Amino acid sequence: MTIKNQFAGIVPARTSSQRCAGKMLRNFSDSNLTEIALSKFSNPTKFFNFYFAANDPELLNLAKEYPCKAIERDTISSQGELITDVLNYVKELEEENVIFINACSPFLQLKTVELAVQTFLDNKCLSLTAVLKKHTWYYTMDGKAVNSIDS
Repeated sequence: MTIKNQFAGIVPARTSSQRCAGKMLRNFSDSNLTEIALSKFSNPTKFFNFYFAANDPELLNLAKEYPCKAIERDTISSQGELITDVLNYVKELEEENVIFINACSPFLQLKTVELAVQTFLDNKCLSLTAVLKKHTWYYTMDGKAVNSIDS
């Protein structure tokens, strides 16, 4: 049974990042970006059901350890550039609204996502997005790129 205004919270993940290949599985704070996102967002809340969307077997195996619904994305979805290709798996969801949660933002908190949902509902929005000013490359004090492929 679908509840009106129910949300699907989705972490779309892939291992084929152009700037930092395999970053979803790289060691990060005694874990990795995938496990951090799954541990924070995988339990259903009063606002949304959680989905983890990937096409990599290792990512999908990690998702099995958490109470989420795994979606196996096709190759086009995980490598495509057109929004219709990238989001082709969303049309299969029962929920009326979709929240995309970026696993590459490991400091994002569940309460922040829930506040966004509440803002969406309170203001009867058609859509809502969040932005964050950030620098995409980080360096050590001696000038070595922290998130380069050679790291």
